Amino acid sequence: MPYWQEVPQPPYRLRRPFIPFPSIIFERYGSPGVYLGDALRDDLHGLHNAESTPLLTNTAAKFTLRLNWPGCPPSCAVIHAYDHRYESRPVTLARLAYLVALKIRSCLENLSTEANRLRATDPNWLAHNVNFEDLVLVRLQHVALGSWQPVIVYSPRSG
Repeated sequence: MPYWQEVPQPPYRLRRPFIPFPSIIFERYGSPGVYLGDALRDDLHGLHNAESTPLLTNTAAKFTLRLNWPGCPPSCAVIHAYDHRYESRPVTLARLAYLVALKIRSCLENLSTEANRLRATDPNWLAHNVNFEDLVLVRLQHVALGSWQPVIVYSPRSG
């Protein structure tokens, strides 16, 4: 990827102590990250460990995705840790990439509303100015019990 800039998100913090799970890494064809648009199109060929089932929670059937888009109020979305399409099996890494991409797109669409544009404090990262197709999910970090925060990179595709 020729240009790579991490989206600067303040980390989500909860005051209660917890023991974090290891980060969930997304790697495709030996390179870090998956484009969110590819994940939504289910175009995840070459995703390392695509059919593995990452450990997301050991206490619930859902977890909260925490997105702290720069200059905007924090947002969150609930994601099911089990894939109910297939007899309640844990989600695979590929399915997780799809679900996270879906929630991030929804959050960015919400942040693109006129009211949120007026409240934004960082004009460089206004959600309506960032092409969703140029965002890359690199990893999920376990930030609190039942909560994960995506590490997202802006990397425009060439051509």
